[in-house]
Amino acid sequence: MTDPLWVDPADAHHPTLLGTVEVDVAIVGGGLSGVGAAYGLRDSGATVALVEGRTLASGASGRNAGFVLAGPAMPFGRACALVGFDGACSLWRLTVDNNRLMASLVDEHQIDCDYLRRGSMSLAVSDEEMRQLAATSERLVEAGYSASVVPADDLPRPFDRLYIGGIYYPGNAEINPGAFVRGVARAIGGGLHIYERSPVLELRTGTPHVLVTSTGEIRAHTVILTTNAYTSALLPAVPIAPVRGQVVATRRLGRVVVPFPMYANFGYQYWRQTPDGRIVVGGWRDLDIPTEVGTDERLHDDIQATLDAFAASIAGADAVIEYRWAGIMGFTPDALPMVGGLPGHPGIYLATGYSGHGVSMAFMCGARVALQAIGQRPNLPRSLSPDRFFDAPVPTTTVLPQPV
Repeated sequence: MTDPLWVDPADAHHPTLLGTVEVDVAIVGGGLSGVGAAYGLRDSGATVALVEGRTLASGASGRNAGFVLAGPAMPFGRACALVGFDGACSLWRLTVDNNRLMASLVDEHQIDCDYLRRGSMSLAVSDEEMRQLAATSERLVEAGYSASVVPADDLPRPFDRLYIGGIYYPGNAEINPGAFVRGVARAIGGGLHIYERSPVLELRTGTPHVLVTSTGEIRAHTVILTTNAYTSALLPAVPIAPVRGQVVATRRLGRVVVPFPMYANFGYQYWRQTPDGRIVVGGWRDLDIPTEVGTDERLHDDIQATLDAFAASIAGADAVIEYRWAGIMGFTPDALPMVGGLPGHPGIYLATGYSGHGVSMAFMCGARVALQAIGQRPNLPRSLSPDRFFDAPVPTTTVLPQPV
């Protein structure tokens, strides 16, 4: 079983690309970033085509656990060390803006995607992790954001017996990410030309740029790549590594076991309960980091068994697994996405490399880079610019992010 709970990858609603299409802007990738870019261009007057290798949200955008979190793929304190306090605040604001935009679109277009905002909790498995969480809470409060330290005795049962404390973030949410992506695509309407089941085999840069598929091509003045883990297949110089994540979902339970989304062990463990009662458990990639790489959406037997065991530990005999899947994330060397123009390639833009936190920022990154691509100056943190990997040596050590 490798199809996710959130979306049927075989369920196509748009045609395959046939022949030659000419547009102002071409978007490659039909996930959160790609549909976000299309949303950003909805009133621009530009002609826009979005091309997706499978169907909308069939990749990482429909294969995650649906956590809509604030913050980048690292603790706030580590972000401060990497980009400074102001830079970390800028990243945090971006994710808050992303989450508010997603919520407003759900309301405006009545998208049926099980959106809930009931907060989330990051839990500690060790004293060291608890110290880091407490420091994170202190820095966030200093920056004006809400976060509360929760001791073990006050954790929801049975997690008070499994973890030693944590932080509660009241503004975080959860969503069916596949339904959200497809719902926004429907809401954008006829001004957007979407082509599914049309993998791009080659990108020929020039005037115009040409995207080649097996059955046609798109010629465009501007190309926005929202291809995440698959970006280096088209542009080998872009340093994004494909990393695999594992998830399971149980049958519907008739009781609440998980009151809000939770994650632990620096984000390597995460779980939530959907509005219809299913427990979704993902992560534990740290059990076998060397093999959980590549673009093959295969299941890892030992990790899957660990996910099963965790679900059973919190839900007992009700934790009957009905869905199993793997998804491919795109990790950058510094665990921050690349959002902006590609140096040395006029008219090529990136919104990719979310390092496990795509739901938290990808839609807004796509929307803002699309505005940048048509000559506007949207608010994008400088730390996300792709030129950081081309103006200076690529870091040799990888930050370990929260793969939620």
